[in-house]
Amino acid sequence: MKVVTGQSDKPAASQLTTQGLYGDASPVYGTWERTKVQSVRYRVGVAMEPRTLGAATLDSFGLRAREFVPALWELIPYSFLVDYFTNIGDIVSSFSVQRSRILWINKTTRLKYENTIRNYYANSYYGSNGSTSWLAVPSASWTRVQVTRSQPAYLNTPSLEFEIPGLSSRKWLNIAALVRSGRRTEAAIRRSLM
Repeated sequence: MKVVTGQSDKPAASQLTTQGLYGDASPVYGTWERTKVQSVRYRVGVAMEPRTLGAATLDSFGLRAREFVPALWELIPYSFLVDYFTNIGDIVSSFSVQRSRILWINKTTRLKYENTIRNYYANSYYGSNGSTSWLAVPSASWTRVQVTRSQPAYLNTPSLEFEIPGLSSRKWLNIAALVRSGRRTEAAIRRSLM
């Protein structure tokens, strides 16, 4: 048996919140940065018994469907463009995962929350231009970790999702370049047919 481990971490966007710390006449306010990181780790026990010669030959040349189908998806023109908006490529890739000789699966989900004070100021402290003056930053933070372990019956395969890339994503530049080159190619073909 061989134990295979795979892990993925996904940090959430940091959040800044301001709250009062103490004081009535001249209260002190602190700005906290809150972060959250979710980690998922799979440990899988795989049986390593010898395979038949025919199965080993097919695996060596990548002729089994689980190796051939993902390669076929990558060869389809503009499949990367479809992957910009859906996760079909991930679903096809998950098809290539070996499932026939899995002995056991262990899934660990770890959520880590961390609050750190970034700065604080007193309400009565103002600079010469009337702005709030920040005091020295104290070292104050707290961390909470939540761990969940389970033994799923099978490996999770991704479900179909749709997403629109953000406005600052370079994917839009790639799409614009494809449209522009397509128009140039179309114009060249029209000129050659006239």
